[in-house]
Amino acid sequence: MAFIVSGKLEVNKETEFKVKQVVVGVISDGSMAGNACMIDRRSRSESVRALTDSALLGISLEHFEE
Repeated sequence: MAFIVSGKLEVNKETEFKVKQVVVGVISDGSMAGNACMIDRRSRSESVRALTDSALLGISLEHFEE
């Protein structure tokens, strides 16, 4: 899981066409990415890419559980 300290990230989801993705949102300062995977223990269904220079604070599953 990552907390967005600064920057802007685009959240994409794969379509039925393997090389095509749709944008499902844009997240920025104060948002989280990957939190559903940590809480629900499910596979990720989206990918994230930076639209601007960004700073993230990551936390591993091990530290999250502690």
